[in-house]
Parts: sequence; C-alpha cells; structure tokens
Amino acid sequence: MKFEESDLIELAATIRPTIETHNVSPELQDSLLSDVIFQVATLIDEKQGSSLHEGVFELLDNVSPIESDYLVCDLDIHLEDGKVFETNVLKSNIEIPEGLILNLEVLLELRDIFELDDEIDIESKFRAIKIKSLIFKPWEKEPETHSPEISSISDLAAFINKVAKQWV
Repeated sequence: MKFEESDLIELAATIRPTIETHNVSPELQDSLLSDVIFQVATLIDEKQGSSLHEGVFELLDNVSPIESDYLVCDLDIHLEDGKVFETNVLKSNIEIPEGLILNLEVLLELRDIFELDDEIDIESKFRAIKIKSLIFKPWEKEPETHSPEISSISDLAAFINKVAKQWV
C-alpha cells in the first residue's frame, strides 16, 4: 500500500478535531497540524522512498479548513420514573436539529435503530414519558440543571439547542 497526498489530507481532517478539543489556541492550530502532518509525511517517505514531505505545507495551504464536529456538552435526561439517559450534544446536533431529534428518539427508546425509516407516532410515545430534569455538562464548566415544561420531541430538541448553543 502506498501513501498519497489524499491520505495526508484525510489524516489532517481526523487530527484537527483532536487539536481543537484539547484547547490549542486557534492561532496555533494550523501550525501544529502542519508540523504533525510534515513529520508523518517524512516518516512515510523514509519507509516508502517517496517525497510527500516536500509538498505538505503547500498541500495543506491549498486545502480549505475542514469543518469539524466537536462535543459541546454531555447531557443527562432524568425521567420522573427514575430512569436516566445520557448522551453527547455535538456541534452538528445544533446545526442540524433533525439529527438531534433522531438521536433523542433512539436514546429515549421511542424508536429502535431498525425503525429509522419507519413512520412511527413518536409524539404519542413521547407524551408517555415525563422529563424531570436535564443536566447539561459543558466541557470545563459547571453543570446546568433545567426542569423545562416540554410537550414534544421537537420542543425537547429546541430547548437542548437553546441551552447548548451558548458553548459553541
């Protein structure tokens, strides 16, 4: 198997979220990423006799930054019957609320993963559960507890988005 420039671009895309998650200052992120990819390319070149490292900086300069997803907060959903459901709220959940709604439907056992394309009366199932509280746990911040009045899965997703948006 021979490594190519596209492999380095893909590697950069997978490393970028890690750099962002570990609170590397935005001014240093691209430089750190370029240096890491350069070192990897140099190692590959030594093993396969190629010259990938020579074009790494230009290659990464010509590639637009990859929009990355990241963890906004952890969320615990406490029901009145004592059940607790835990999930992660990602940046993509806030940008694409339909994804958050589907995640909540499966998480709250309103839909099985084998029923993703099926028509199901989610709202009737949702009315059967009673949410006691939502505990948001953002990265390196104090948790926030909310006890909202929520009557639909869409209301729940909208409330989660409203609270979690402050940490994006």
